[in-house]
Amino acid sequence: MASGTAPPLLVIALVLAGSTSLFLAATAWARRRVPGARELAVLLVGSALYSLAYAFELLRSDLDGILAFVSLVYLALAIMIPAFLAFAWWITTGKGLPVPLLAALVAWGLLAFAAVLTVRSHSFFYLNPRVSTDGPYPVIGFGRGPLYLVNFAMIELVAIAGAVLLAIRASRSVGRQRLQSIVIALGGSFPIAAGLGRLTGLVPEWFDPAPLSFAATGAFTAFGMFRLGLVEIVPAARELAIDALRDGFVVTDTHGAVVDANRAARSLLGWPEELGAGERNLGSAAGGAFVGLLAEGAGKVEVRLAGGEAATGEDAGDARERHIRANAYPILSPRGDVRGLSLLLVDQTETVELLERLKELADKDGLTGLLNRRRFLELASREIALAARTPRPMALILVDVDRFKRVNDRHGHEAGDAVLAELSRRLVATFRNVDLVGRYGGEEFVVLLTAAESVDVELAAERARRAVEAASVPWNGLELRITASFGCARVSEERGRVDSARVAEILAETLRRADAALYRAKEAGRNRVETAG
Repeated sequence: MASGTAPPLLVIALVLAGSTSLFLAATAWARRRVPGARELAVLLVGSALYSLAYAFELLRSDLDGILAFVSLVYLALAIMIPAFLAFAWWITTGKGLPVPLLAALVAWGLLAFAAVLTVRSHSFFYLNPRVSTDGPYPVIGFGRGPLYLVNFAMIELVAIAGAVLLAIRASRSVGRQRLQSIVIALGGSFPIAAGLGRLTGLVPEWFDPAPLSFAATGAFTAFGMFRLGLVEIVPAARELAIDALRDGFVVTDTHGAVVDANRAARSLLGWPEELGAGERNLGSAAGGAFVGLLAEGAGKVEVRLAGGEAATGEDAGDARERHIRANAYPILSPRGDVRGLSLLLVDQTETVELLERLKELADKDGLTGLLNRRRFLELASREIALAARTPRPMALILVDVDRFKRVNDRHGHEAGDAVLAELSRRLVATFRNVDLVGRYGGEEFVVLLTAAESVDVELAAERARRAVEAASVPWNGLELRITASFGCARVSEERGRVDSARVAEILAETLRRADAALYRAKEAGRNRVETAG
């Protein structure tokens, strides 16, 4: 006959089991970015609640007190059972448990909890609940109602399904992964054995082995976590090596759900620092730029991100267009099945900008930003060749700043640079976007009107002359006034395909005639337009 309460050592063991589960839950939650870690943390929280609730149940000898803690035990089961299956599902398939199934399991667990909470008002769960004194300490005694039996069967089936999933993973794995799966599958089998033992009468009515069986599950899980690296799928070295990389590194499942991403990848793609598994899909990142890689399962792609589209962390506020090269590699199982994709994201923004800058320096005049002489002659030659195949009149204008040496002598070369920069702005503003404007050398500029049939060449040059004449360049409290002389010449029209030698000859002859017209403008008093005959 029972007297008093349960032995202190048993209560202490249950409290220690619950505390250990809480510690393991906190450890798993700290690694929640790893697939399955969140589900494992929830499972261990439920296990802790079960052990602690049962410990306090054993300290009570009155029916109301015992029932209060029994209801907490069933609340723990409502947490643990869905979490265990979700954990096994993640570990085995790399995917989250289907939401309808998860919702159904949670709803059923809460229904069982509510049934126990209101057990005094119905007979669906417990039949004739009472305090049993048949054992060494008081426990709840009852007959098994229909809802109890269904709930027991549900718990056992889910536990068996989880263990089977882990066994499947073990059969598909090799080496350490197989050992990990076997360890956690054995841990999951303890509650199954405990439940079956109690149902068949192999375990005495007054003793519930479930809390200790769950504690054993926690111990096996701890072994897998800390000794075999079950949860630490990405080892500690990853934090030091992968996260320290300047390049982005992303791991996805076969559906593109992001399993892991290092700090550089999160910054490049605008993802939050705390990124949980499955919270992002690579297929929707960067405007769908990675969809092709996901479909092919390998390869590389060049991605452009608009300014500010994906700048976070140290790059926040960076409005530059970003250039990323993505290289994708399949992740294969030991059997050769594709389990996911790993991507290396290389930020090429600085390299691209440097190349563009070098190209600009090679093509543009450093002071004025206009085409330099070499690039102007290249583009002018191309336009002449195109005009021969698709006939259209063109014209060339040479521009020379009047008395430029006087500006340099009186005010210095910096003042001369300011004058040249202002004249350049006036020329660009006056002529059309389709026209070529370049610095020919020193204070001399050149313009190619690429479609002169729609414009009077001399009138266009006159507009530019007036714009330059109206210019005023502030310098050390003074307003420097400038003028320029213009020499115009039409480009000789050709028909059909012309070779490069003939193009060079046409361009040189046109420049000579424009230069002669410019000379006449200078001789006639400067600040005027002359056209070659």
